[in-house]
Amino acid sequence: MKERKKVKNIKRKDKKGIKRKRKRKSWLVKHLLIFTSFIFLTNVLSAGICQHYLYSFLFALLTLTSVVYHWTRNIYTNILDKIGIFLVVFYGTYNLHKKTHAYKFVFVTLVVFLFLVTNMLYIYGYFTKQFCFHRKLCIGNKYHSLVHCISSLAHHLIIFM
Repeated sequence: MKERKKVKNIKRKDKKGIKRKRKRKSWLVKHLLIFTSFIFLTNVLSAGICQHYLYSFLFALLTLTSVVYHWTRNIYTNILDKIGIFLVVFYGTYNLHKKTHAYKFVFVTLVVFLFLVTNMLYIYGYFTKQFCFHRKLCIGNKYHSLVHCISSLAHHLIIFM
């Protein structure tokens, strides 16, 4: 039988000379964006149930491109993911414009607010190196996961309007 090697705790001295354990990044934190990409499957199902088949197809495409991009992290899959995002946002905007009526003012206002929050977290964060583009990857991934959740919610509102 092979004996298992005991994993030694790696200790380092900090600036003050105190020994501390080095924190290892959790597997979940590294792959959080892959898991939250699957939230878009709820949009696929909702759009399919409401007979918005093109919307459902676009969300299936976005789910696929998002998972592949967050798994591989290269420039080509990034471009494909941006195309998927553009298609969903463009078609969602078209649907929102088509379904806008005076009595749905609250829903439209909420969707626009969620769109602005998403843009603030992603675009403003890109230029200021905050939020989704924080210098610490684990913080940036958490904000990016929040963008996935907020955008999914906004598109659910558009689907059910």
